[in-house]
Amino acid sequence: MNAGAASLEGLRPSAKYLWGYSGPALLVTIVLVLFPLAYALWASFYAFSYSSDVPQWVGYNNYLRVLTDGDLRSSLASTAAIVLPALAIEVLLGLGLALAVNSVSRGRAILTTILALPVMISGGALGMTFRMLFTPQWGPVDNAVTRIFGVGSIDWLGNAALARMAVVLADVWQNTPFVMLICLAALAAIPEQIREASSVDGATSMQRFRFIEFPLIAKFLLVATLFRLIDLFRIFDVVFVMTGGGPASATETISYYIYRQGIRAFDVGYAVVLGVVLALVMLVVCIGLIRLVGRRGQ
Repeated sequence: MNAGAASLEGLRPSAKYLWGYSGPALLVTIVLVLFPLAYALWASFYAFSYSSDVPQWVGYNNYLRVLTDGDLRSSLASTAAIVLPALAIEVLLGLGLALAVNSVSRGRAILTTILALPVMISGGALGMTFRMLFTPQWGPVDNAVTRIFGVGSIDWLGNAALARMAVVLADVWQNTPFVMLICLAALAAIPEQIREASSVDGATSMQRFRFIEFPLIAKFLLVATLFRLIDLFRIFDVVFVMTGGGPASATETISYYIYRQGIRAFDVGYAVVLGVVLALVMLVVCIGLIRLVGRRGQ
């Protein structure tokens, strides 16, 4: 034991090896992360314009502008109207699909692969596909509703509520399999002896899920929720292609609003501040979920 401990003691990395291994990673982090953050912080105190290549110092005006920006509040409301229903549906439906797939004894791998295909589609292709699906007059969704309910053509993407619903459906279709895969992996990690013991004790499938399986996979489900929440707050490509933020800014998420300010209006300084606001909102929400995950893991 003493000889083994001595040999392990000799394997501890010295400062030279530590910096030798971590030095390149630190350099990449500084170049790709810290430098852009520092530049963004600098840009947040300036105003940019097309008429001049010299930015003008505006101090804290960009930050103060956030407090009175009605369009920002509208974009946050639109983001919430898309994020909350999409997140709830994806988590519940993903969990349900995982339970269904996990109960299949034959062909599970093929079924999982088929259900996971939407995750591989790019956001731009997804947005174009669903835009065509909801196109009035010749879109498949519009034609189906017209035939079934006998109503006239509906401008799905021209109505605020229907446009939000269409964006939610597009994101749910693409990203529900992501939640399913995480839950399926968590269910597969549960020892089969636990399920067999519960069956011997006379537990029903619902009781087994409620008192055994769900407590064991709850932590993984919260992690999936965290990932989906972060991704939904950053939703941009689907909205950009599918609705362009319309109608009348009904689907203009905070990410799309940042794009509109920074790229279309070339208000780079204020767009940076909006990015800081988005990062702070996500940070608060993520810290809350991480603490919840930590408590579940204790």
